[in-house]
Amino acid sequence: MSAAAGSLDAMTDAAIIPTPYEDLLREAGLRITRPRRIILKILRETEGHPDAGEIFERAVALDR
Repeated sequence: MSAAAGSLDAMTDAAIIPTPYEDLLREAGLRITRPRRIILKILRETEGHPDAGEIFERAVALDR
């Protein structure tokens, strides 16, 4: 298990800082699921414009 994955496992929903995007998702009637939180975390921490493949690879690494 990678250090990044371990740190995400240790987080609870309450420990993750909500983002304005979470409010937008809720307003659209969507639940804030673990996969969505992971993707929002990746986007928040990434500089530049990651492509879908990069987001997928990082999400898989974080969710192990």
